[in-house]
Parts: sequence; structure tokens; C-alpha cells
Amino acid sequence: MADGVIGRNTKALMGERRWQQSDLARRTSLSEASISRILSGEQPNPTTRTLRLLAEAFGCTVGQLLTDTTDPDSLSETQDAILLELSRMLPPHERAKVIEYAEALALKSERDQYLLSVHHENVEKKAGVHEFVSSLVSRGTAR
Repeated sequence: MADGVIGRNTKALMGERRWQQSDLARRTSLSEASISRILSGEQPNPTTRTLRLLAEAFGCTVGQLLTDTTDPDSLSETQDAILLELSRMLPPHERAKVIEYAEALALKSERDQYLLSVHHENVEKKAGVHEFVSSLVSRGTAR
């Protein structure tokens, strides 16, 4: 996890809501000192309990708190790390269900990308046909 990501995201969410540290402390039952350490980056990796309390207070997911939105390449890496950590907490039979679901999502994503590429190809073909017909009309050969 990049240093300070949680602190930066927490500051941004507090700013959006115009909350002070005392407001967040009251909503999370965390001490202002704990919040200060998170915001300053002194405590870059708070406990799972703390992350859940923050996410609940902000009405977001723990993943949103952990995601470095300034680095697009880190988004999927962060999400993968979160899923791996969470899957370790599950009993084996539930972990298998989560893996099966993740694989289904990956297949759906691949299918959606394929369908989008086919759609773009069709749009390009239609544009080509339109240009061809327009050129025939402009030459006066179409009836």
C-alpha cells in the first residue's frame, strides 16, 4: 500500500463533507489522535476495524479508502490485494464461491470487451458503406 493513500482519501472525504477531525471522531468512535495519525500518514496502515469504521462513516467501501486514485495502474492491484486479504478470512467453501464469482466476472468483462470491439467494427463498416454510397451519389452513378 502506498504511504498516505488512506490519509489522503480520508482528508478528501472529510473535505467533501466539511468535517473536522472531531466530526469524524464522533462518527467513528475513534480518537482524534488516531485520526490525526491516519491523516498525517504517521499511521498509513490502520487496522481492518478502523477501516470499516471510516468506510461506514463516509458511506463508502473499504476499497475506496485503500485505492490510490492518483495512480490508475494501482487501482486493480489494490482491488486484487483487498480481495485476496478478504478471501483469506472466509471458510474454504465460501472462498471457492468467491473465486467462482470472480472468474465469472472476468469472463463477463472479456465478453463485454469483445462485444464492444465488434460494435466498433460494425460502426466503422457502416461509416465506410456510407462514404461509398455518398461518393456514388456525388458522381451521379447511383439511382
